[in-house]
Amino acid sequence: RPRLLLFIEDELDVVELYKTAFEHGGFVVESIFTGEEALERVRHFATGRMERPHVIILDIMLPGIPGATVLREARSHKALDNTAIFVLTNYANSKLKAEVDTMRNTKYFLKTDVTPSKLAAAAREILGG
Repeated sequence: RPRLLLFIEDELDVVELYKTAFEHGGFVVESIFTGEEALERVRHFATGRMERPHVIILDIMLPGIPGATVLREARSHKALDNTAIFVLTNYANSKLKAEVDTMRNTKYFLKTDVTPSKLAAAAREILGG
């Protein structure tokens, strides 16, 4: 059964760049582009109306609802405890990073510090290979 990955990012070129690496790593990638879409999707996952992804890649700077709001909503639902969330951002914020570091199954990455292949490897590793 394929590993599902939801990529929440408003820059299409960034999505395409990372999508290729994840697909080569065995993931099926779906992408959405706004905070509103992301929040709605998180709520569908939490209530079981949609199959939850194994990994969510989440940008912080999204149109509409910010990624930090989406992250907090996702982590408030027990049904999403086993979904890994990778915050992937250009927004270096020590307070947000510290908050992410306290969350189970959640990691913080700066886009400037991680290549697509390294992020895909981190996703495979967090899922146990």
